[in-house]
Amino acid sequence: MSEQSRRTSTSSPWAKAEDAAEALRRMANDNVFEPEIIEAEAPKAVSVKSDAPTGWSWHICLSLTCVGILVYGFLYSTNSTTNLAYLFGYNLPLGLLIWVIFHAAIGRKHRKKSAGLSFLAIFVSLIGGGLIGYSQQKREAIQGLSEVQSYLSTINAPTDSQGLPKHIEERVDTTPKARGELGEMERHLKTCLNQAAAEQNEYLLELEAIGWGRILDPERVKQDKALIESTVILKQAKGIVKKHRAKVYVLREETRKEIGRLNVSESFKREMLGSFDKAMDKSKRQLDAHWDLEEKILTTFESIVAFLSARVGAWVVSEGQIHFYREEDTNRYNAFLASVQDAVRQQEAIRKQMAEAADDCLNKMLNALRK
Repeated sequence: MSEQSRRTSTSSPWAKAEDAAEALRRMANDNVFEPEIIEAEAPKAVSVKSDAPTGWSWHICLSLTCVGILVYGFLYSTNSTTNLAYLFGYNLPLGLLIWVIFHAAIGRKHRKKSAGLSFLAIFVSLIGGGLIGYSQQKREAIQGLSEVQSYLSTINAPTDSQGLPKHIEERVDTTPKARGELGEMERHLKTCLNQAAAEQNEYLLELEAIGWGRILDPERVKQDKALIESTVILKQAKGIVKKHRAKVYVLREETRKEIGRLNVSESFKREMLGSFDKAMDKSKRQLDAHWDLEEKILTTFESIVAFLSARVGAWVVSEGQIHFYREEDTNRYNAFLASVQDAVRQQEAIRKQMAEAADDCLNKMLNALRK
């Protein structure tokens, strides 16, 4: 075939198709159409920062708040009642205040349901803390009143072989074991007992200073033949008795006024004053009888001194005793002494009754606290 015929043949449509197919085969062999693999990074997780605490942190904060309220109640609560109506009313404003602070700081981005739950937990914790504090105060008050009872027995115990009062060396610590109103009452009772002990000691010291304990001491009487010194002692003793009888009643009035100054509620104060007045009405009669007997003893001693003075020469001191020459004088002298001893026994019986009444009152208070 000639060159012309080859060119004609090559330029025909079929030839062009073959050329195109051949070109495609070459491109395929050269990986011209192989897709390019592009490695793409996996999308990163997007974290959204939020000021709201997670559920666990909210629960932890609420739990710590409630525990703190309960611990405060145990350590510092001065609640003195178990009346739920009172506790609800008293703790509601405080509960709202604590809840507002908690909600503003911790729970403001939580649901309303969570807000209601947090208020309920705080409010219940406040009431629980009050009840725990009351229970703790009862235990402390029992301990404090037990100290008062023990010291009361100490005050009433010191007497000599003749049943006469002796000095009270011990003092009770007035620092209360209890808190709140019960603690105020405990401190008041301990203060009153210390004042009573101090008054008794002062009275006995003044009598000792004038030599009252030796008014009928045979050796002293032997030296005081005209009984002038004995008469002076009696006069001084009368003044001391009159002074301290008045002082005891003043002390009782001051004790009543002190109740009015205690840091307690008006209702608790009225209850204390009512109990005090009731006890004083009964004890006043006993106290009057005690001082009447004290004056009777002085009068009897005055009669003895007058008898000895009138019978000078009818008696003599020997072997540490006063002896009379006439039996009639001996019997009269012994009758005077018997009268004194009888008055002393009556005084001892009165002191015992007053001590038992006070002890019974304390036992009632302790039993009420133990319930």
